[in-house]
Amino acid sequence: MRTARLRFTPAIAFGRSCHVLRTLRTKGLVSNNSGAAGVEMALVFPFFLMLVLFIFEACRFLYSQAELSHALHGTTRHAMVITDSSSDQLKNELTKQFSILKKANLQSFNLTQNVNADYSRSITISVAYRFDFLVPELIGMDNITINKQDKFLSE
Repeated sequence: MRTARLRFTPAIAFGRSCHVLRTLRTKGLVSNNSGAAGVEMALVFPFFLMLVLFIFEACRFLYSQAELSHALHGTTRHAMVITDSSSDQLKNELTKQFSILKKANLQSFNLTQNVNADYSRSITISVAYRFDFLVPELIGMDNITINKQDKFLSE
């Protein structure tokens, strides 16, 4: 297909110049929108990626809190059933229940057992866990400490 090459020469008459511009627009030589989508994507994509990563980090943090609470509750129940468990055994029992949490990030494990005058027992276990963010630049901090405590009273 042979394309006509238009030469833009300003006409003296106003009508002639409008006709030339109209011809250029209809042939697609003046208004070309082919790069607009790429420019829009280049402007929006970094913000969209940051939003997705932030949502991922928030979900991971909430899941880690829930997993730590569940493991701590199971360990406290284990301590009530097996009365002669030591602190190290209970700490090992806690870390066995971790699925995505790292055992090395468990910072502290405190066990308190009380036997009351009516021979009822109460056990309190408190833990501190260091949660490391995957993208610390997005959140503005490297890690955060999750503190949890669970208390069980037998009658």
